[in-house]
Amino acid sequence: MTDSERPTVESTDMTWVLNRITSEHAAAANALLLTSDGLLLASSDGLSRDAAERTAATLAGLQNLSRSLSEFCGGPLDQQMPWQKSVVDLGDHTVLMFAAGPRVYIAVSVSEPMTSPEVGLVTMATTRAVNGLRRVLSAHECDAGQ
Repeated sequence: MTDSERPTVESTDMTWVLNRITSEHAAAANALLLTSDGLLLASSDGLSRDAAERTAATLAGLQNLSRSLSEFCGGPLDQQMPWQKSVVDLGDHTVLMFAAGPRVYIAVSVSEPMTSPEVGLVTMATTRAVNGLRRVLSAHECDAGQ
């Protein structure tokens, strides 16, 4: 199978992966898959398309801001450290976002405080999903001529 024939997140419906996370963990309220430029690729059942698109755009901006913290962490000013994940603590709710592939992220909202064991379980389940689908979870660069 050549790279052009290989299934990608753009050619494969990934809703089932997100639904699996939310159905196996009661605290996982919603999940979505997004690109680095904020485009929604898939969302779990129960989240409206409008809400999913707004959330994808917001999370892409958050990820971009997070990447600019290299200097704060002792890194060089002119280089960004590789971003792997972000955690947003909203009191009784937590938002987790992980790098899922080149220019692709997976985000899960958890209806528990950040220090809850449920957040750890959802983190493990999301990481397993990403690791199991690493080859598919890659977005192709768009050709300028397309």
